[in-house]
Amino acid sequence: MTESGQYEAAWAALRWRFVVQYAVVAVTIAALMAKGFVSQWLQVDAGVVIVVCIVAILGLNAWIYRFPCPRCGQLFRKAWPPSYRPWQWDYLRTCQHCGLRFNEIPRETP
Repeated sequence: MTESGQYEAAWAALRWRFVVQYAVVAVTIAALMAKGFVSQWLQVDAGVVIVVCIVAILGLNAWIYRFPCPRCGQLFRKAWPPSYRPWQWDYLRTCQHCGLRFNEIPRETP
């Protein structure tokens, strides 16, 4: 596999992690909206389903934060934001160690 192919595969893996997380969030919201239906359909209390979904979201969040940078191999993200202003959250899209941006594929050197 070429170097650019390795970057593409790594970014695809990170995007897949986001897709799985968003799917679980959507299931959690749906379970909240249809608590009575979920309780009857699964024969379990809706609160249990919601707790399981929230634990899954937390686990998926940890999975996303454990993503290694394709360039340097260090963790791509820090665990805590430097500020709580979303417009300043560039740290989510940039490796904190080597500066590689999310979805960036460096040019191959000849």
